[in-house]
Amino acid sequence: MKKIVFLGASRDVTEDQARQELSALGPVVDVLIVRDGDPEKPLVIATMDINSGAAEFIVSRIHNRWHHGHMMTAHILHDHA
Repeated sequence: MKKIVFLGASRDVTEDQARQELSALGPVVDVLIVRDGDPEKPLVIATMDINSGAAEFIVSRIHNRWHHGHMMTAHILHDHA
């Protein structure tokens, strides 16, 4: 399982919308929308049932790409256990 943070989502994105969009990239286990800070620029944190290589591939596909009029970036949240 890997957690990936997506930045650049539209301010009105829902968990269901994010899950649907991200499911095209791999199996989505959970989605959390974080609106603390700047609600105009929510964070989408997706837990995906993928390995490290697949996570790196997804991040490389998303990072600095335009999607629905927004510049998207993505980062893998690494476990520090």
